[in-house]
Amino acid sequence: MAILLSLESSAEFCSASLTVYGDTQLKLHKQPRQHAQLLLPMVDELLQEASIGLPSVDAIAFSRGPGSFTGIRICMSVVQGLAFGQNTPVIPVSTLQALAVAAVNQGHAVQGQDVLAAFDARMDEVYIARYRVGPGLPELVGTEQVLPVGCIDDAWFDDNTVAVGSGWAVPELSGRSVAEVSGLAITAADIDAVAQQAFERGGTVAVEDATPVYLRNEITWKKRESIRRRDASV
Repeated sequence: MAILLSLESSAEFCSASLTVYGDTQLKLHKQPRQHAQLLLPMVDELLQEASIGLPSVDAIAFSRGPGSFTGIRICMSVVQGLAFGQNTPVIPVSTLQALAVAAVNQGHAVQGQDVLAAFDARMDEVYIARYRVGPGLPELVGTEQVLPVGCIDDAWFDDNTVAVGSGWAVPELSGRSVAEVSGLAITAADIDAVAQQAFERGGTVAVEDATPVYLRNEITWKKRESIRRRDASV
């Protein structure tokens, strides 16, 4: 197995993990709005505790989105700073796929089931994707989307579907699925689980070719957030 450094800061918490030949160590901080201050110190701690330097890392994996605009940008910036200096390849990982992996690894979904992974995207929308659980990593069925909560109707669910992630805590969606785990979140260890298999398949890219995935453009987000704040003040 490879030596992989993984970073995750797409939501409220931020984390970093280091896997050295199959042994994964995780650092996690539950401090919102502190991602920029916390990620690099966590990386330094992991490397020091493993007694290795950054040049020994085979690849750096990171959460490429969807999720918080600010969190994704912070993660991307840290990865660029680490990878450029050492010419280290990187592995962009979908946060929604990582969520599906977390569901499987924590026993919420088994082979043959579908996982509806969803994050609260605010403004009455969710980031959502369907994954099918098989012998390997959960595989995407269709596409990742950002959708109004009103578009998530009963046709999305059946007895073989497990709904996971913060998207299902949105009041309009809570309780829609019989099998619902709205409190499930991802960490860098889940990013690592996806990245290990990607690395084995040659799924690395140069850091300059890595791009974040927002699903919703920032202009739209700013306009809707402005409207929401204006309406709240009336």
